[in-house]
Amino acid sequence: MSFLIARIGTPEGDQFIRKYQARPAELLMFEPAGSLVKRQYALMQSNEIMQWIN
Repeated sequence: MSFLIARIGTPEGDQFIRKYQARPAELLMFEPAGSLVKRQYALMQSNEIMQWIN
């Protein structure tokens, strides 16, 4: 698993946020081919994130 942080105010981060209509504090899950499959507000405990991933 890899994590990518889209930084607001950078060209790359702003482009990513626009492309996926991401909101602040949101986790986006992508399949290996790159398609967005799931999104979730990120205010969760680590065990909740693990359940969300599985």
